Amino acid sequence: MMTNITKFDFSRFDCYRKCPLQFKWKYVEYRTPRKPPNMYYALPGIIVQKLFEHFYNDAWYLKRGGCREFMYNKAPEIYEKTLKWCNVDWNAHISKKTKSDVFDEFLDMIGPNLDLIKERGLLSKFAKSECTLLSNFGENKYVHLKSKVDFLIHTKDKGMQILDGKATSNKKNYLKDPSQLYFYAMMYNYKYKRYPDVLGYWWWRDADITYVDFDKSNIEKLQEEMDGVLYKIYKKKFDATPEYAACLFCSYSEECMERKKHVAEKQAEKATPITQGDLDSFL
Repeated sequence: MMTNITKFDFSRFDCYRKCPLQFKWKYVEYRTPRKPPNMYYALPGIIVQKLFEHFYNDAWYLKRGGCREFMYNKAPEIYEKTLKWCNVDWNAHISKKTKSDVFDEFLDMIGPNLDLIKERGLLSKFAKSECTLLSNFGENKYVHLKSKVDFLIHTKDKGMQILDGKATSNKKNYLKDPSQLYFYAMMYNYKYKRYPDVLGYWWWRDADITYVDFDKSNIEKLQEEMDGVLYKIYKKKFDATPEYAACLFCSYSEECMERKKHVAEKQAEKATPITQGDLDSFL
């Protein structure tokens, strides 16, 4: 029986699903990566989320007609403050755009998303950003859950919405597996004894929202998977599961021998096999 308190959130859950060894190094041993993770891909989403967090939580919308100009004027400050703690290696091979290019992309997202707020009625008496939810994992008092929801917004037409902001241009993976949204719905239910009315992704680049269907069965399936992951953590099962997509964004990829072995095996598979004819040609 679990006797120590386990702190758990979606990031930890998803990390273990991708690679138990990465979870161990990050959340059990608190190992510092040899090379700080490059947050180049995450930066656009972080800065636009921060700007609209101020819009809601600091009531910038009360500036009314002057709100749009005010947000554009605040954008450089938000950008520079974020870069002070968000490590971005502009010279890395994945960094296809410059610091100036990314800032321009950030500016391009502001106006259309303000228009979206107006069109969809996403400004109401209850509209908050970066809302923290705390609860136990159901009846398990030894597992403490925490989630920070990008947006909790109540509208007349859709009721209580949980929206998760994404600056990605690749929506397919999120729509295929909306576990993060299910996790938020589960925690909302733990806290308020009811589910949110709708779940959705707020696509910053497209200034659009995609709503995701869900019911109790989706939440129950997630809970079962979480039970399994928590049991494996309790049993200290931290075997590496190297795979291209997971390793690509892993902070420990430079030092992981399992990843290096996996890469070598994949390269060997792609190599042209040597035939008897090849050997005979040298005789």
